[in-house]
Amino acid sequence: MKSIAASISTAFRENIDQLDWITPASKQGAFQKIDNLVLNIAYTGWVLDDAKLSEYYKKLGTVQTDTFLDQQDKVTAFSIYEMLFVLGTPVDRTIFANEIYITNAWDNVELNSVSIPAGILNGPFYDYNYPAAVNYGGIGSITGEEIALLFDSDGLQWDGTGVLNSWMDDSSMIGLTNMTQCVVNEYSNFCPLGPGNPCVNGTKTQAENVADNGGLQAVYKAFKSFETLNGPDPLLPGAASSFNAFGILICPSISNDHPKSGTESSIQPGLP
Repeated sequence: MKSIAASISTAFRENIDQLDWITPASKQGAFQKIDNLVLNIAYTGWVLDDAKLSEYYKKLGTVQTDTFLDQQDKVTAFSIYEMLFVLGTPVDRTIFANEIYITNAWDNVELNSVSIPAGILNGPFYDYNYPAAVNYGGIGSITGEEIALLFDSDGLQWDGTGVLNSWMDDSSMIGLTNMTQCVVNEYSNFCPLGPGNPCVNGTKTQAENVADNGGLQAVYKAFKSFETLNGPDPLLPGAASSFNAFGILICPSISNDHPKSGTESSIQPGLP
């Protein structure tokens, strides 16, 4: 999984370098974000160290004779202590900032990090024994999207070390605006419910649509690089498997009323 995420990050950097609407100076700002990106995969490494794990929970202080309410009070106090303890300490960019059992992934612009917790590293998103095409199309597409979201209108305000410092110049911002408007126009013409029904709101969905497109392009490039180095997958060769895996992730079972509301949502159904 670490190699998949790293290869997608590399491919994303290469794709940025090929954009003709970003000035060389702004590209350097984008490269700084990619080069300093922290990828948190599965869980924090020290949880496998029994000594460090025991030390971490030492202040919890629960014993077998505690009542349920006693344990609840101690857990609450421990959680508050953990939140206050970090005040005044150096920033740890490797923290997941969420529970690792969650079936989701997320980016953090303030830390310039992407977290892929253990909770999502299962089928249909990922399995060590899956063909590479399926893993790239599954967990890879989610990873690519989260990396791309670090470069949305919010992410552009933060540099590669998590400092509030806008790095994109005016000329590049004009190019970005033109690109996003193109995406808005394209998706506004998607009318999956047929004539007389609402079409997709391209304006409301543009952030996720841009992230999906940018992420998938990086995933495809990374997968093709994998094939170049390792040859085609013996079970399911071909890039089509990657896109099939991505399609499976966003193919949910929904009510009859949901499609109409989905055209107005900023988050597509089926995606974490």
